[in-house]
Amino acid sequence: MIKNLMGELINPETLGIKLMQNYDFPCDERLATKPFIMDLPMCRVFLNDNKNFPWVVLVPRLDIMVQNVLGLSDLEYQTLCSEKRIVMKALAEEFNETCQLNAAEFSAVVRQFHLHLIARNEKDVDWPKSVFDSPNKAIKYDENEKILMCERMKNAINQVINGAK
Repeated sequence: MIKNLMGELINPETLGIKLMQNYDFPCDERLATKPFIMDLPMCRVFLNDNKNFPWVVLVPRLDIMVQNVLGLSDLEYQTLCSEKRIVMKALAEEFNETCQLNAAEFSAVVRQFHLHLIARNEKDVDWPKSVFDSPNKAIKYDENEKILMCERMKNAINQVINGAK
């Protein structure tokens, strides 16, 4: 089930969500198949497969999916904000050319709530325009690059959590 904008529980299929089978929490397969970075206390952190930008996606690991932040309890929202800040700090510190951090909550295509966090700099292919309506094609990571980027982000996030940066 998914909690919609009005707080009603509905079948996720009515929103075009195809659940990932045999997954540890209800998750749209378009999110669940992104490269895994790590689990935080509430969110799973994924890499967005686009080398044009350091870009991660946070997906709350909840028993019931939510369509947007209004479906979160106050405590869940506070936890989300804390985890968002940790990951944004990791992006800013790991990618030293970062001059702006973008955070976006979209649910028009993938109707399960998720949060995009993107490190931007004045030399990126879309600066200063939005990455979401970019005329520039996403450049995919090769398998080795995905592994290295996921490990790099995991280490950066852990350094922020452990106060090393």
